Amino acid sequence: MKGLPGKIIRGVGDYVAHIRMVSRNAQLFLLGTFFLGISQAAFFSMANLYFEEMEFTRTQIGAFRSVRQLGVVLMAIPTAFLITRLPVKFVLTVSAVLSAVGYMGQAFGQGFWIILGFAGLLGSGAGVINLSMAPLFMRSSSKKERMLNGC
Repeated sequence: MKGLPGKIIRGVGDYVAHIRMVSRNAQLFLLGTFFLGISQAAFFSMANLYFEEMEFTRTQIGAFRSVRQLGVVLMAIPTAFLITRLPVKFVLTVSAVLSAVGYMGQAFGQGFWIILGFAGLLGSGAGVINLSMAPLFMRSSSKKERMLNGC
């Protein structure tokens, strides 16, 4: 094939070849973060409407978001400690469970303080996931697989 369709087909083939070079752990992690991103987008798109429907004030809704971000910040140093001492898969599994419980708690919780607590739990779990990405890829890839190739 010539022209643009040929370039697209070659590009897709090249992309697939590069994806196959990445280790199975990294592929699964990428797939997991893809689904995590979709779930976060869906949840956060609807969360404010849901909280307004539950008759929380804008200040209270802002508190949910702030506490979630505080959970991320508070987990930064413990995560650095955890990922050097424990297997990254274990840390990611625990943080995924914490995030899932945080999502469910916010969705099914009743009352400001309960939802606020689950928002912090969600932030903690999500923070650990985000901070574990780079070490996981460094352990699961070679120089050849990395985008910057040693730069």
